[in-house]
Amino acid sequence: MESNSEYVPRAKAEAAIRALKERLANQYEIRLEELERGLTSGKGGKARRQRVAPTSTVDPIGDLVNQVLERDATPLLPRSTPQAMDPVRQVAPMSYIGQALLDG
Repeated sequence: MESNSEYVPRAKAEAAIRALKERLANQYEIRLEELERGLTSGKGGKARRQRVAPTSTVDPIGDLVNQVLERDATPLLPRSTPQAMDPVRQVAPMSYIGQALLDG
């Protein structure tokens, strides 16, 4: 598990996320413009349909950023047993495998 010294302050994380959001939004817009130019250039035998603007504003980058910012900043409590031992609790104690685990 990570130590507390590896955690980044919330303000610093939000600033980094804002910068990343702006950079990705710019890349997203540039790529979208390239694709739209490809549609309107008429490089095919058939006439292509124009892109219809969406009726609602969809911001996939903003959704991802909000998802990250809404996470709880407190670290998880340490586990008493390793995560690999979780399936052992699902074994019935009176089954053959349960008996083998009790004896071993």
